Amino acid sequence: MSKPQPQVETAVPVAVPYVVFEVATPQADPNGILEGQWKAGICDCCSDLVPNCCMAYWCPCVSLGQTMARVEASGTTYMVIYGLLYLVYLGMSFSSAAEGNGWFSRNDYYNRYNYHESHFTWKSYVQCTAFVISTIVLMAARSSVRSRFNIAGDGCTDCICSCCCSCCVIAQMATHVEAYTPGQCDFGFKDTLPAYQPAA
Repeated sequence: MSKPQPQVETAVPVAVPYVVFEVATPQADPNGILEGQWKAGICDCCSDLVPNCCMAYWCPCVSLGQTMARVEASGTTYMVIYGLLYLVYLGMSFSSAAEGNGWFSRNDYYNRYNYHESHFTWKSYVQCTAFVISTIVLMAARSSVRSRFNIAGDGCTDCICSCCCSCCVIAQMATHVEAYTPGQCDFGFKDTLPAYQPAA
């Protein structure tokens, strides 16, 4: 019988390529505002419940005006336009709910009244128009903040976020530009950031 030969393991040197990733450190602009990414996510509006979350929900026009006043001189314009659209939208919602959108007709055969509901009235069209215009205004504001701070994104993302959760968008922008003082509920505008003041 022959003895089994011991197996000799041989090692073959293999060059394994590797890639080194450099993690980009977020940069801040001269005012200390983060550039290149949002300071808070779209659903992080509850990080500062007072005033950010409360203002974005109950007084979105004021919060939007404060935000835009930090980065450009048109904070009051944004506040007035968005506020009027918001009031029209809410007014149409409440008046439609209070009145109902239907009418009664008499049915002589059964000797009773039938209620007919109308789903689209002029109030519905006004409300829909106010919603679309306010979404466009908010989308333009978010796009302006994004481009000013070199944050990645596109118009489609701005539109979807502005349409689906306007309060979250307003809170996200307010957090990013530091438009509020945590714990204080102020209705006035903070000063415009020095790097963004219009030339005199």
